[in-house]
Amino acid sequence: MKKIILALLCFVINISAQKLPEVFELGGNSLRKIQDENPGGNSIEEIVVVGDTIWLATGEGLSRSIDNGDSWTNYYGSEEFGTEQVSTLLYKNGIIYAATWHSEEVAGSPSPTGSGYRYSSDGGETWTIVEQHLDTEADTLISYGSNIIKTEAQIRRGENFIRSFGITNNTIWIASFAAGLRKSSDSGLTWEKVLLPPDNLDSIKPTDTLDFFAGPKRGSKGQLNYIVTAILVINDSTLYVGTAGGINKTTDGGKSWVKFNSTNQTNPISGNAIWRIRYNESDNSIWAATNNQEGATEFKAVSRTNNGGESWETFLPGAQTFDIAFLLRTGGSDIVVATANGVYRSSNFGASWTAAEIFDNVTKVKIASNNFRAVAVNQKENVDEIWIGSVENGTARLTQTDEFSWDGIWKVYLASEGLENSNTAKAFPNPFAPSQEKIKIQFSTNNMDAEVSIRIFDFGMNLVKTLLQNAPRTSAFDEYFEFWDGRNENGKVVPNGVYFYRIDIGGNDPLFGKIMVLN
Repeated sequence: MKKIILALLCFVINISAQKLPEVFELGGNSLRKIQDENPGGNSIEEIVVVGDTIWLATGEGLSRSIDNGDSWTNYYGSEEFGTEQVSTLLYKNGIIYAATWHSEEVAGSPSPTGSGYRYSSDGGETWTIVEQHLDTEADTLISYGSNIIKTEAQIRRGENFIRSFGITNNTIWIASFAAGLRKSSDSGLTWEKVLLPPDNLDSIKPTDTLDFFAGPKRGSKGQLNYIVTAILVINDSTLYVGTAGGINKTTDGGKSWVKFNSTNQTNPISGNAIWRIRYNESDNSIWAATNNQEGATEFKAVSRTNNGGESWETFLPGAQTFDIAFLLRTGGSDIVVATANGVYRSSNFGASWTAAEIFDNVTKVKIASNNFRAVAVNQKENVDEIWIGSVENGTARLTQTDEFSWDGIWKVYLASEGLENSNTAKAFPNPFAPSQEKIKIQFSTNNMDAEVSIRIFDFGMNLVKTLLQNAPRTSAFDEYFEFWDGRNENGKVVPNGVYFYRIDIGGNDPLFGKIMVLN
C-alpha cells in the first residue's frame, strides 16, 4: 500500500512551492473490510468518544466502534465515503460530523483538497453529504460595518479543506484552511465568510475603519491569520479560532474579534501556528497546541490561559503539539498531550510531565513511534480510559483505575489486511524509510505455542539484526507483529537496499520475506 506523508510545519501558502500541514496521509489503493476487529487506518487525526462509541478520523477514512473497541465498522470504500480520508470530527447534539479530503496535484505538488463533510444523526447508519463550499469569481468583497473589504474568491478545491468544526445555536462553523473561517445557518446550503483581524491588527469591530486584503498569505500578499486551522466553541457567543497567525476570540458571536499572538502580550502563547484548542471545563482554562510559524521568538509548546486569553503559560517547550485532553475526575489537573515527540501526562496542571510507553499487555504489540496526533478521554464509574492515535502505527486504549500514572491495561489496535494463510508472513509499509517509521513484520504461530526467532539479513545473506531469539509466543492469537527500525546490531541505520527477514517458528520450515529500505 503506497502512502505518502506530507511533511511541513509551516502553514504559509506559496504558489510555486506548496507548504502544507504535517498530518495528512494519502490513502491506500485497497479496500478495508467493513466489519473488522481493528480500525481501518493506522494514522489517526482525531478521536471522539461518546460512551462506548468511539469515532476515529484516519488516513483510511472513518472508523466507528459501538462496543468500546471490541469491533469496528470501517467506512472506507462505502458509498458515502468512498476512498476519502477524514481530517476532523465533531459530535454535538447527537450528530456526528466527519470532514473528508483527498490529495490532488496543484502546480506539480500534492495538495490537500476538501470534499466537504458528512453528518449522521443515527449513529452512522445513514449519512447526509455536504459538498466543500466554493466561491464564485465575483465573491471578492465582504461588507463589514461601513467597510467594504477585498478578499480572495476561493474558486479552487486545493488548499480548501476542513480542519475543524464548531457548532453554536443553529450555526455550523468550519475552519477551511486557505478558504478561511466560514459559517452556515442553513445546514450547509449557503456559507458566509467571517472576517478576522489582519496580521497587523490585534482586534477588529464593525465600527472600525478598515482597509486590508482578507485572504490567506501567499508570498508577500495576504494574511497568516486567514489560514484557519482550529475552532473551540465555549457558548453561542464565545469562540476561539486558531490560525497560522495566532488565536482569535469573539464574545459576540463573531461580529468583533481580539487576537492573541506570540508578540502582542506580556505573557503570550509560544507560537502562532495553532493546531488545536481545547477547553478544560473543571477550571475554565483554555489550552492550545501552539507551534512556531515564522517569528524568531516563537517555539513549539502547549499554551494555557486561565483568564480568557489575557495572559498565557507555556508547557513542554520544544514539543510539537497536536492534541490535548483532560481527566476531569482529578479536578482537571490530569492533562494528556499528544505530540510529535511522544504522549505526555501531567497530574499537577503541567508542573511536571511523564511520557507513555505503549504496548499491548496481552499481544505485546507496541506503538512503535513517538509521533502522535490525537488523544481523547472516556471516564466511567471508577474507570478511566485514554485513547491515543499515532501516525502510521495505530491506535491504543489505556484502561486504569489509578488516574495518576500510566499504569493500567493497554490495548493496541493495528490495522492490516490480514495474512493470506497461517503459513505466510508479510512486512509493511514496504518500502519503508527508517528516518520516518518502523516496518511491521506480521506472522502467525499457526495455532500453536512456539518459540519464535526473527532475523534480518542483507542481500548477501549476512546477518544484520536479530529481532527475536527464541521468544515464546502462544496459540491464543491468530497473528503477531514485530518491528524493525532499520538499524543493525551496532545501532546504525542500514544503507538503502534490499534486505530479507527470516522467521523461525518452532520446528516448522522458516518463513522468508523481502524488505526494501528507501530513505
